Amino acid sequence: YTFAPPEIDVAVGNELFLDSHTPKFEEDSEFFVYAFTAEFASSRDFEPVRFYIFNNKALFEAERNTFLDTTWQWIFTLCIALLIFIIIGISLVLLPVRKLIDEISQASSGHKRQLESRYPVEFDSLKQSINGLLQTEAAQRARYKNSLGDLAHSLKTPLAVASGTSGLPAEVNEALQQIDRIIKRQLKRASAGKSGWQHAIDILPVLYKLADAMDKVYQDKALTIELEMDEDTQFKGDETDFMELCGNLLDNACKAANNKIIVSASKCAGWLTIKVEDDGPGIPDDKKVLLLERGTRLDTYTEGHGIGMALAADLVSIYEGRMLIEDSSLGGARIVIQFPNHE
Repeated sequence: YTFAPPEIDVAVGNELFLDSHTPKFEEDSEFFVYAFTAEFASSRDFEPVRFYIFNNKALFEAERNTFLDTTWQWIFTLCIALLIFIIIGISLVLLPVRKLIDEISQASSGHKRQLESRYPVEFDSLKQSINGLLQTEAAQRARYKNSLGDLAHSLKTPLAVASGTSGLPAEVNEALQQIDRIIKRQLKRASAGKSGWQHAIDILPVLYKLADAMDKVYQDKALTIELEMDEDTQFKGDETDFMELCGNLLDNACKAANNKIIVSASKCAGWLTIKVEDDGPGIPDDKKVLLLERGTRLDTYTEGHGIGMALAADLVSIYEGRMLIEDSSLGGARIVIQFPNHE
């Protein structure tokens, strides 16, 4: 390169650096300029001598870009490392909480009777409180059912003695039988109950057992009982309660049916829906609400719904469900029961 001396006036002993922010600097120049003026003695006087140093901008920009790229790479790497560290730290801190939640879920579904895992010292009091609650709840339920069983046994003997007494008027025998039915219903209603710490049961095996039992009881009618549902359909509650509920519905359907009964189950929109329908004479519209509310005996069912339908309605209500009576496509009645499907 050939450089012409810049038109820069620098006093003796001073220096000047010219870049893009200096007023007299040419922005399109390819170089930075460093100027310095010194005096040297000559034969006659001191003469000023100006020095100019040129530095290529391209080299500077390349170094600066390399520095910036390296800096951003380290910042990005540091951010990723910090993010990973934070995620791992939060996961380790919350691990005991997740473990506790999982054990509580298992206890609520009936897979565990108490919390057994080891937790940090801070969770010991919470673990002990939850275990105490579970033990107390289980003990109360056991005592409650035992007391009801004792009560039923205590009432059974006097009623049997009274009913077996000869010479009683017919109306007295009928009253004693009514008392016996009422006691059975109320004891069953009191002992049944929805608990948040129960294991979900598969309903298909239960319905198979009930269908086999109904085939034997009503073998003279040669009924066809069809079950339409998935094998993994489950009911969250007591198996005895579910068998009692479906047993009453199937029994009523068998009494009314001429040839065919269909039992179906499905899960939809957060509800477990079970339908029992028959091809019998059906239930009049003006009797449907009355039957659900009071267990009224209907003449269309020769042996009567009676206490069976009332108990079914009670069980559905206890499990926070709902019960409907509709007309079946088979020509008879369709009983629909629905339970909240909490999973």
